[in-house]
Amino acid sequence: MWSAPAERSGDGALAPSPLLAEAKAVSRFTCHRTPYKRRPQRLVVLTRCALACLACDLPLDVLGRRGYPAAVLNRFTPILVLTTACWLVFLVNNLLCGGQFDQYGIRPRQLSSLPGIILAPFLHGSCQHLAANTLPLLVLGGVLCARSKGEFVVVTVAGILLGGGLTWLFARNACHIGASGLIFCYFGYLASLAYFHRTFGTLCLSVVCILGYGGLVWGIVPTSTAISWESHLGGLLAGTAVGWLAKLRKTPTGPKDLLPGSPSQP
Repeated sequence: MWSAPAERSGDGALAPSPLLAEAKAVSRFTCHRTPYKRRPQRLVVLTRCALACLACDLPLDVLGRRGYPAAVLNRFTPILVLTTACWLVFLVNNLLCGGQFDQYGIRPRQLSSLPGIILAPFLHGSCQHLAANTLPLLVLGGVLCARSKGEFVVVTVAGILLGGGLTWLFARNACHIGASGLIFCYFGYLASLAYFHRTFGTLCLSVVCILGYGGLVWGIVPTSTAISWESHLGGLLAGTAVGWLAKLRKTPTGPKDLLPGSPSQP
């Protein structure tokens, strides 16, 4: 470790370095990936905290709160609510209604089936179907929530509407249900981040997602009439499109931009 050097002012007195001032400014924050004691005079704390927060995109003001467990639970609330809703709908549909809700999935090119674009992700034909979707939904959706709840909402809405819309337009005549299209949307978005944003954090994130769930790509191959590969492909295209659109409206940022008082980019 090394300390930030001081600078000599015009009258000969030693003035604190701007880097040291920034380190003191950020010292009231802590990062969950940098569990060190607060040592503002050591630049390594500032650098590691900024890089870690850039990789996970967790805002410093949230990470620095004392109620960190509550902040973590609050951060992952959207994906927990979404997964719980899928299970509640499944239980009501199969235990109380005898599976009658399954008819409200996506029936391509039927105007009466347009509401199915929104309902289909919450409908599952069997417990095995829902159980197979639960883990990847929690993992990939949890990664999105860890980055930003707003980002999770945008990608989820796009996956439901755009992915479901593509399924409604181009899929074969059948009733398409299940959250797998949404899972493919999450995977497509996270896997495309490295290409569209090209930062070290997004590169690591995309590589981890591809290594962990790269086998999902086989889901877009028509191997069985019981599998809606069209919704998988629609979700994958929707997630990639959201990643591309996010690049158009947001310029890449570096660790410097996370620091309080950093000068704005020209």
